[in-house]
Amino acid sequence: MKIIVSSLIVISLFTSCVDKNGFDNFNFTPEQEQWENNQINSRINDDQQLQGTVTAVYLNKVMPNLYKEGEYFYISLYLKDSSQELTFTLNDQPSIYLEKLPNNDEFKKFTNTTNKWNRYYLVGFLEQKDDDTLSLEVKNEKLFSNKMVFKKDE
Repeated sequence: MKIIVSSLIVISLFTSCVDKNGFDNFNFTPEQEQWENNQINSRINDDQQLQGTVTAVYLNKVMPNLYKEGEYFYISLYLKDSSQELTFTLNDQPSIYLEKLPNNDEFKKFTNTTNKWNRYYLVGFLEQKDDDTLSLEVKNEKLFSNKMVFKKDE
């Protein structure tokens, strides 16, 4: 009898949470939820240690009516040595558009944090028509990030 009651309690606990997801406890707008779902973080390293961090958001999924010609990303970048300049590549192709954004740019309504020590960019690439997977990298001759992989059609 104890086993049956215990089993019923466990089953009811698991089934009561099925219709919830990670965003149910937050007051996100649909755009903010898309923002979070299409965001990837990576470390920026040299050969020996961590030198910074990068966060990329695939804007074509967040704002498909605005970003439909090409592939666009919102980049938040922190480097220990802020004088370093980095390049952005998508599937090994260089960016065709790069705009440094102010700390109070239009995208701040989606983000949870704003740091005066970060740099923010809007980065555009040619449309990747034949690829469903987008591999974004941030690098220069000394520094590199891991590949941040985004799916175009999910």
